[in-house]
Amino acid sequence: VQVLLNAARNSVNVGKKAVGAERFAAYLTYRPNDNKVRKEYAGVLLSLKKTDQAIAVLKEAPLDLETQYL
Repeated sequence: VQVLLNAARNSVNVGKKAVGAERFAAYLTYRPNDNKVRKEYAGVLLSLKKTDQAIAVLKEAPLDLETQYL
């Protein structure tokens, strides 16, 4: 699973944000409670002008009061 996360980040870093977004989504199917990565994924979606999808991804996050800053 860590390999998938690394692949997502590498894709984004080389400018392949759409591919990176797909890999972040795949990663989150294995680790849906990883709110840090969920926020990172939402940021990638925002950079792709996919605001509605980014909001949906954040709304799917399980409530974790230790990492929430609202």
